[in-house]
Amino acid sequence: MKKAILSLTLFLLAFCGPLQAQQADTLSIRQQNIVAIAANTATSELGNLKTALARGLASRNGNHRTINLK
Repeated sequence: MKKAILSLTLFLLAFCGPLQAQQADTLSIRQQNIVAIAANTATSELGNLKTALARGLASRNGNHRTINLK
């Protein structure tokens, strides 16, 4: 009985492991916006930084419209 449970557990771990890895390969919209903000901050590209901040704030609020940062 213990061998059957162990075998079933190992089979499920082997089967579900790749499924979890595939989900971790992509970034959410929020994470993508954070990367854009960090990259533009590091390179001091203020024009692109304003755009990235506007997108990041808009996606945080659940709407994808542009926010004016003047």
